Amino acid sequence: MDYARKNLISCPSLDKTKINGSVEDLMSNFFHHRIFSDEAKQIVYKEAEDAFRNKLDDANGITGIWQGEFWGKWIISAVQVCEYTGDQDLKEFIRKGVHNLLSMQEEDGYLGTYKNRLHVYPVNPVKLGELPVNMQWCRWNWNIWCRKYTLWGLLETYRLLGEKEILDSAVRFTNQLIDMLHENSIRIADTGMFVGLPSCSIMKPVLILYRETGNQKYLDFALEIAACWEEKSGRSPNLIANSTSSLPLHAWYADGRAWTKVYEMLSCLDGLLELYRCTGTQKYLDTVKNIYALIKKFDLNHMFSVGFNDQLAGASEVLNSLTEPCDAIHWMRAASELFQLTGESTYMDDFELAYSNAFLASINRSGKWGARAVRSHGHHYYAMIQAGFTHNHCCVNNVPRGFMNAASASVMYDDSGVFVNLYLPFTAELPQGEIKIGGDYLGSCQAVLDVKLKSRCKLRLRIPAWSKNSCVKYNGVAYYPVAGSILELEVDGAAVIDLQFDRTVKVKNIEYKKASPEAEYWYNQRFVSNESPVGAYDQVAMFEKNLCTLQYGTLLLAHSKYLGNTEDEIFPETSLYGKDVTCKLTAVSDPNVRQAFKAEITCENRVQSSLVCDYASAANEIIQDPRF
Repeated sequence: MDYARKNLISCPSLDKTKINGSVEDLMSNFFHHRIFSDEAKQIVYKEAEDAFRNKLDDANGITGIWQGEFWGKWIISAVQVCEYTGDQDLKEFIRKGVHNLLSMQEEDGYLGTYKNRLHVYPVNPVKLGELPVNMQWCRWNWNIWCRKYTLWGLLETYRLLGEKEILDSAVRFTNQLIDMLHENSIRIADTGMFVGLPSCSIMKPVLILYRETGNQKYLDFALEIAACWEEKSGRSPNLIANSTSSLPLHAWYADGRAWTKVYEMLSCLDGLLELYRCTGTQKYLDTVKNIYALIKKFDLNHMFSVGFNDQLAGASEVLNSLTEPCDAIHWMRAASELFQLTGESTYMDDFELAYSNAFLASINRSGKWGARAVRSHGHHYYAMIQAGFTHNHCCVNNVPRGFMNAASASVMYDDSGVFVNLYLPFTAELPQGEIKIGGDYLGSCQAVLDVKLKSRCKLRLRIPAWSKNSCVKYNGVAYYPVAGSILELEVDGAAVIDLQFDRTVKVKNIEYKKASPEAEYWYNQRFVSNESPVGAYDQVAMFEKNLCTLQYGTLLLAHSKYLGNTEDEIFPETSLYGKDVTCKLTAVSDPNVRQAFKAEITCENRVQSSLVCDYASAANEIIQDPRF
């Protein structure tokens, strides 16, 4: 079915865009270890598939875990990587894998990792007390969330393979779920946890199925979910009704941390954008834009992702930041989709900052794993066991989608021309012609755009909001566009365009605010790993004083022991906070990081020299040293 409201701007198919340069090296290494290798196919994938055979997600009959999400996440990533690379062996592996899964589907359409398909409600606190103490943390239920990823995985494999058997399976799967809920008078927003956000995020794949089949039943179900967010009673979370609030999300209701989960919230916004496209109803787009703006205002953290460790709890004011890669990936996704729907370049500014910093920091340089959360100080947080699995992890399985989102977002197009959104090296083939980006964007904020267009068209260049003084040279003419704008050029045939963005280092002051005892405990608890007791993390690495960050173009700058920085440099006694500071950077080569600089920092007539690097490669490996 056609959309009622189509995107204003389109992305090229994944096989038409290629990421180049140092990011390509990191990405290809990760793809090898996590998707293409024998270990990825025989161990990682098999562990995810076995969840459907073993059905351990409700093994104790009380709580519900989430082994069922990993197959869908891995297969969605693998399908996109297959489209990107054109690898036929991977395509055949995906074909065999999905047919193995279909063989486990029950006659009525149920295909899940919970033995009790009706086990969909949050855990009764009284029942939770019957479990051993070490199990009482898991008070959740992820049944429908897991089914969301299974359905989405089926639909992605259908899109890749085009086999009707897969689509028929998705239809029976979805019918069984909807009928089960209706026959048992179950309101989907009452299921799962976090006021039903994980369960309600199934809206997106259900609407994909609606567009594939035209079956009104699926659109009606999506509208049923949306109605849960617009209740006259004001029942939490009421996303649509509350979206015009000026308050941060965690202040909408008491105990905001009990429901303001970033990943699940952004996943629901993804569904609302699809519902807007399917219905044309403006309030769904307005809801997403308004909530996006509130999150950006109150919960944009210092690594340019959102939330504090997957919670919307005023992250913008938390000095010692901690952010989950899944949140960065879905923040990027929301930004990209909003840009496609509105053409407002500020969304791609947000995308670029999250991608260049929080997202890329989460991928281990070995390519074998990724972070559970990336930190502003110390080393990142890794979870080697999740839901009883040792080879699959929610963030690690999602990482390829982040890379693929960047590939499709780098350059876009409409009927009248081309949008160049990102300036890290890439090549792309569009209906209008070929586009290539080179230059030294990370080192000197300079990029070279080489285009070979089939005919005259408009070339629209995003000018980042952080670049106050940009210069674009084309055809012997210099342009000086406004920061945060889109520069439009008329280009015909072959052309080379030079772009120079502002090289000034931005100094951002961050005030340390002492949290309440309850909040301090929560922040501290979430700063350690699952395997460590509260307080086990090196507290010296958690600053308790006013500090500032240095931003150079799209890069957050960092100290790192990879550069040979000393602990005195990494954890200084004094701060530049609130002082008159200037910083001169000279790009230098260092094999241990993506981009290194010699920094000459002038403060109160004193010049201090130090090596700094891009935050993303400062500590992107499993490192025991807590002060790395």
